[in-house]
Amino acid sequence: GLPGIFYQAEPGGRGMRAGFENQSTIFRMAQAGKTAELGREYEDALARLRKHSGEARPMLIAGREVVHSATFEDKDPSTGEVIATFPKGTSADVDAAVKAGKAAQPAWERLGWENRAAIIHKAGEIMIRERPRLAALMTIENGKNRIEAYYDVDEAIDFLFCYAQQMRAHLGYVIPLGKPFPDETCVSVMRPWGVFAVVGPFNFPVAIPTGMTSAALITGN
Repeated sequence: GLPGIFYQAEPGGRGMRAGFENQSTIFRMAQAGKTAELGREYEDALARLRKHSGEARPMLIAGREVVHSATFEDKDPSTGEVIATFPKGTSADVDAAVKAGKAAQPAWERLGWENRAAIIHKAGEIMIRERPRLAALMTIENGKNRIEAYYDVDEAIDFLFCYAQQMRAHLGYVIPLGKPFPDETCVSVMRPWGVFAVVGPFNFPVAIPTGMTSAALITGN
């Protein structure tokens, strides 16, 4: 909840280094006397989103939009208003998504941990820019009040920055170990498994899926 700088052990036991400073937007804006400004950003984002209520949204599989004649409605829990309609996914859609993930994974792994960390960090910067819209969207889709919605988005951003920082601090988790014998060289290497599916719970609809997904992605899955 409260802002702070997190510290972690240096590799090889060389002391502590500063990690990342968490977001805590509500707290920081209140401390700066900008609560009203934060409220206006949220209300503006909420009004823009409501202009698109009831629109049809596709699934995305391998970067392509997928639609079906069978759909379901996603509703605002406080008003019953239809926020959007979505296609009902099928087992064939799941198979196609897994197939696409398997096809893309080797190139993503070869990209290297430095580039993956940079991409995940960039995603955090994008979420900072989109924070009011994401918080407002969570309110109309999930029912969270604005304070909890902002903290949910902040936690998601913290995951992205923290995992990027951890990968850099540990050099992608390729760590030289001791030499049991003079002619031996031992290295600990962590490798990705492949394709992961994430099913996030309702109570933290941005933070938990972001944390689970980014952890798998940044390590090469």
